[in-house]
Amino acid sequence: MNSSGNAKKTQWRWIIIYVLFGAEMIASLEIFSFPFFAWSSKILGTEKTSISDLLSFELLSDTLFSQSLRINVIVWWLLALIAMILSLLFLQLFRKTSFASKNYSQFFFTLSLALMVVFTELILLNQSYSSFSLLGKIILVFSFLIISALVLVLMMGFSRFACVKAFRALPGLSLGVVLFLFFNFFRLYFGKATRPGIALNIILFFIILLALMFFSWLRRDKEPGLTLLKVSRLLMLLSIIFGIFLTLMPVWQWRKIFLSGYHHSGNKPDFPNVIMIVLDTARADHFSFYGYPRATTPFLEQLAKDSVVFENAFSTAPWTLPSHASFFTGLYPSEHNCHYENMRLAKSYQTLAEDLSKMGYFTLGYSNNEMLTRFSGLTQGFDRFVESSKARFYTGETVKLFFQTLMDENLYYDNGARATGRVIKKWLARINRHNTRYFLFINYMEAHIPYPQFAEAFKFFDQPDEARNRLKNKIPQYDIYNCHPELNSQIISDSVNWYDGALFYLDLKLKELFQFMRDNAYLDNTIIIILADHGESLGEHNLWGHAIGLYQQLLWVPLMIYAPDKLAPARIKRMVSLKDVPEMIQALLKDKSPLQIQDSGSEELKPVFAEVFRFKSKVQYFKIFCPDSEYLSLLDRRQKAVILVPYKLVWDSKDAHQLFNFVDDPQEMKNLFSSDEETFAELNNAIKLFLLAHPLPGETQKTLDAQTLKTLKALGYIR
Repeated sequence: MNSSGNAKKTQWRWIIIYVLFGAEMIASLEIFSFPFFAWSSKILGTEKTSISDLLSFELLSDTLFSQSLRINVIVWWLLALIAMILSLLFLQLFRKTSFASKNYSQFFFTLSLALMVVFTELILLNQSYSSFSLLGKIILVFSFLIISALVLVLMMGFSRFACVKAFRALPGLSLGVVLFLFFNFFRLYFGKATRPGIALNIILFFIILLALMFFSWLRRDKEPGLTLLKVSRLLMLLSIIFGIFLTLMPVWQWRKIFLSGYHHSGNKPDFPNVIMIVLDTARADHFSFYGYPRATTPFLEQLAKDSVVFENAFSTAPWTLPSHASFFTGLYPSEHNCHYENMRLAKSYQTLAEDLSKMGYFTLGYSNNEMLTRFSGLTQGFDRFVESSKARFYTGETVKLFFQTLMDENLYYDNGARATGRVIKKWLARINRHNTRYFLFINYMEAHIPYPQFAEAFKFFDQPDEARNRLKNKIPQYDIYNCHPELNSQIISDSVNWYDGALFYLDLKLKELFQFMRDNAYLDNTIIIILADHGESLGEHNLWGHAIGLYQQLLWVPLMIYAPDKLAPARIKRMVSLKDVPEMIQALLKDKSPLQIQDSGSEELKPVFAEVFRFKSKVQYFKIFCPDSEYLSLLDRRQKAVILVPYKLVWDSKDAHQLFNFVDDPQEMKNLFSSDEETFAELNNAIKLFLLAHPLPGETQKTLDAQTLKTLKALGYIR
C-alpha cells in the first residue's frame, strides 16, 4: 500500500512538472519563433527581414538570456499555476464522467494546457476589445467563448484519442504549443502580414496539425519506452532548472555587492560614484537654462548654477542607437559602426561600463528606451541592466504592464519616470548600505512620444484642462506630419506646448530624485552627468521627430556635469561632442580637469562631427504610405556634418549640401553653400578628411534582424 501511494505521489509530481515544462515551452517558443514569423508573415512584401536570424548564434544567445524571456517564463509559470488550480476545480465538477474518472491525470494535464491556450485568446481579446463598437464587442466576446469551447473540446478529444493505454504528455503538449503559436500569430502578426504570408502560415499550421494527429494515431496503443521516458524527464528537469536560473538572474546580477570580500584593486575608497542621466529626445534650445523663454526646466536651471554647463554640446547622430554608442565608446558612428545600416554594437568595442567595471565599479543601467538592450549590444559591461518600456509585444510584457497599471494606474500616463524613480531609490539605498562604488546609467523617455498625460505636462497650453481632455490617450502622428507638412497652426502649437510640458514634467521627476539623494547624503562624492542623446524636430524644415536630418534642433543637446567637490561652476562655450563624455569621466576619476573644460587656445578651433545613415527600412514603408513625399527622398541618403562655430556644413550623398551660420541664423533657414565659398572650402576640406578617415560602408545595407524591427516599431521609427 505504501509503494502504491509513493507511485501515485510520484506520478502527480511529474504531471505538475509536465505542465510547468509546457508553460516554459510556450514562453520560449513565443520569443524564439519571432524571427521565423517576422520573416514568413512578410513573404512577397516590401518590408524584409532575414531568415538567417534563425541560425544566428549571437541572436539566439542574446534571446536566451534576455529580460523578455525571463519575464515570459515567470508569467507563463504563474498562468500555469492558475490553470492547474482551475483544472482541479473542473475535475471536481466532472469527476463522474468516464474519461475524467479513468484518466484523471491525463484529464488534468490536458485541461491545464488547454486553459493556457485560452489565456492567449483572452490576451488577444483584451488587445482588440477597445477598438470595436458596442455590437462589435458583443460579437467579439461571443466569438471568444465559442473558440475557447472549441479549443477545450479539441484538446480533450485529442488527448482521449492519442492516449489510450497510458498517460502520455507529448501529444497534448505538442497540440497545445501548436494552438498557442496559431493564436499568437493572429495576435502579433496578422494585422501586418501580407496575404501570401497569412496563407503560408495558415497552411503550415494545418500541415503540422495533421502530421501531429497522424503520428499520434500511429502510436495511440503503445506505451512510451522506459529509456525514452527517463531521457524526456531528465530534459524536462534540466529545462525547469534553467527556467529557475532565469527567474533568479537578477539576484545573480547583484552578487557583487552581496558577496562579502568583493574588492577590486582599482576601487579605492575615495573613488567617486558616477551617475549618467540621459534625457532622451531633449533639444537644448527648449531648456530654460539655455535661454528658452518658457520655464521648462526650473530645477535643472538651479542645478546648473552649481554645475559645469556646456553651451555648445553636439550629438554625433540624430537618434538613439548611434548616439548612445558614441558616448559609451568615445567613437563616431562610422567608427563604432552602430547605426541604421548595422543596428548592433560589436562586442569588440570597449564601453564606458566595461572600463568602470574593470576599475571595480558596480555598474547598473535602467533604460526606458527599448533600443537599449542586449540585442543592440549597448548593455555590455553592465552588471545589472533593466529594460523598462510600455511595449506590449510578448505575453509576459503584456501581463506585467497590466498588473503594474492595475496596482498604480498613474504608471500608464508617463514614459517611465514615475516607475524609474521608485526603482532607482531602492537601488541607491541597497548600494549605499553595502558601501559599494557604482556607475549608474538612467535613460528617461518623457520628451519622446507618446508624451506624459499628467496635468503638469499641459502646463504651457492656454487652457490646460481643455487640452488634457482633448489630447487624452492621443499620440502625435509624426509619420503623417512628415507626409503632409502643410499642417494647421493648432497641430504645431499642440506639439510644441506638449513637448515643453513633457520637459517640465521630467524636470519635476529629476527634482524628486535629487531631493531623495540629498536627504540621504547620496550626492556626496558623486559625479552626475546630465545630457540628451539627441533633439527633436517640431516642424522646422517640415520635419517631425528625429529619424533624419542634421539640423540644430536635432544635434544641439544639453550637457552638464554636477561635481561640486571637483569642478567649480562654469559655462563652457567651446564646442564638445557627446563622444567626449567617456574621456571627461576618466579625467575626473583621476582628479584631473577634463581637457574640454580647460582654456587651451587653439583647441577651440577643433571641429566636431555628426552623421546619419540611410534608413532603408523606413524608406520601404514610406514608398507605400507616402510615395510622393519629399521625406521619402530624405530618408534614402547619408549625411555628414562638420561643426565649427559659428558654421555648420552638411555633406549630402545626393549632393544636396548645406552651409549654415547657426549663430546668426539659429533656425538654419539660409543656405550659404553658394554664397560663402571660402567657408565652404574650409569645412569641405574637413569633411573630406573625415570621409578618408571613416570611409562609407558598402551600398548594400545589412538586413534588419527581427528583434531590431520589433523595437523600431515599438518606438515609432517604422511601422
